[in-house]
Amino acid sequence: MLAVGKQTYDNIDDAILSLRGAVSAAGSDAADFKALGEVLALDGRADEAIAAYRAALDISEDGAGLVRLAELLMRRNLPCEARASLQKAAAMADMRREWGARLALDYNELADAYFASGDLAAALECHAAAQEIVPSLIDAYVGASLKTHIDHVLDIITPAIVPATHGGPTYHAAAVVWGEIFVGNFLEYCIPSLLAVGNLPFISQYEKILFIVYSTPDSIAAIDAAPQFQELQEYADILFVEIPENLIELTTRQEFPPATRYTNTLQLLSAQHYISTLLARNCAAGVLYVMPDWIYSEDCLRLAHAQLRGGKEIFVAPVLLTGAQGLKQDLNRRAEEGGGLSVPARELAELAVSHLHSSWRQFIARGDKFEARQIPSWMLWPFGDSGLVMHAFHWSVFMVSSKGLGNYRGQRFWTIDHRLLDVLLKGDKDWERVAMCRDTNDFLIIAHDEEDKDYAWAAEQSSVWGIDQIVAAVTPGMAMLSLSQANQVLFREQVVYGPQGDDAACAAAVRRAGKMARTISGRIMDVSVRRV
Repeated sequence: MLAVGKQTYDNIDDAILSLRGAVSAAGSDAADFKALGEVLALDGRADEAIAAYRAALDISEDGAGLVRLAELLMRRNLPCEARASLQKAAAMADMRREWGARLALDYNELADAYFASGDLAAALECHAAAQEIVPSLIDAYVGASLKTHIDHVLDIITPAIVPATHGGPTYHAAAVVWGEIFVGNFLEYCIPSLLAVGNLPFISQYEKILFIVYSTPDSIAAIDAAPQFQELQEYADILFVEIPENLIELTTRQEFPPATRYTNTLQLLSAQHYISTLLARNCAAGVLYVMPDWIYSEDCLRLAHAQLRGGKEIFVAPVLLTGAQGLKQDLNRRAEEGGGLSVPARELAELAVSHLHSSWRQFIARGDKFEARQIPSWMLWPFGDSGLVMHAFHWSVFMVSSKGLGNYRGQRFWTIDHRLLDVLLKGDKDWERVAMCRDTNDFLIIAHDEEDKDYAWAAEQSSVWGIDQIVAAVTPGMAMLSLSQANQVLFREQVVYGPQGDDAACAAAVRRAGKMARTISGRIMDVSVRRV
């Protein structure tokens, strides 16, 4: 069922048909056209939605309609028209008073659209407009600072990198790391696992790798001097890029609430990933994303590389979060002399499930419900001593070929999950370009963090998340942080972390997980939502 205003429809096609009839009837008003525009937007038909909103504004121009039109225009990459619509709305005193926060956020998003088109000056003007409307809006200041940083870095390092078509690197590996804890994890676990059998030593036989490390001066010095990093240089060329201290301060300032510090950290991280994605595209190369808290099973890169050489363009995988202390103790016992860390996927899967992070235990299903402090974006069904079945809305983009970046237009993305997929994939058939990790016996990436880490987005108290609550929360929308079709497609995939000898228990968990996942998927509207 789909509710639009006071009307309820059986499905989205029924809503469109009914509302088209309403707007064609004599005496139709602006509200009818707006309702049609919303449904068309939800169905991914942005051009038709724009036309409906223009018709509504021709009948009666109002600030809310102008704002919504601007948002739709941004999704069609029409920043100049969007800006004109926002300026009209911002000139209305009642809009600034009642819709100020939304206007400011839209100006921030418009800044991203201008920046993607190469117009830094217009982007900074939009951030300034956002701050003028809401002076306390930290995101406007952060956005302007990051765009200035991105533009500066690209100007400096782009001329120094030879394109792949002229003998330069064929893959750019991007690692963003700062702070003592993350640098330690990067050097002691991430890099050694990249040096494992079938990873960088293998892929370097076929590809020329440029390993770009974004970090602070002190951390760069520590990384460059580490023996693990010296070994990595046998397989890749190295480029260090300094992150300015004023940007790091945005992630640590105590006067900012924890959620703001966390959001700033995500934005700073994504800015560096954005730089590497643009660089790789401009140099006709592929990109490999390296997170400092990731640990790779042996043969990860060999298997992903084989998929991309075989015709796929994007490789995605779910990443299970583990508790650092116990995991590290077990890994240290397995570590090879000389800093190597080569663990088969099946062994790493058993370790990961055995040391599941405490914050993820809220995602374990209790019948057909979850007791969680946030939406259960990862849903887990344990079995046996160290087995797990997972359905997840969030998967990480691990590797993209040069062909996969060929049509990338430079849109900003927040994180290397569905938000990156949304800008790389333009239609349902594009999913044929995506290779997914389904077999953790062969391929596995895990992340680790301290057990007492409390995530900023989590509520203080747990809530009961049944099927109704989950469906309501994940139904696609047009907001920047809402879930999209990419989340729905990935959620349908089932991933099993299974030890040998638990076949019956595994089969039972697979059945329980599959039944609930199918129910949720069947109730989420099958629409194609694109935010670009």
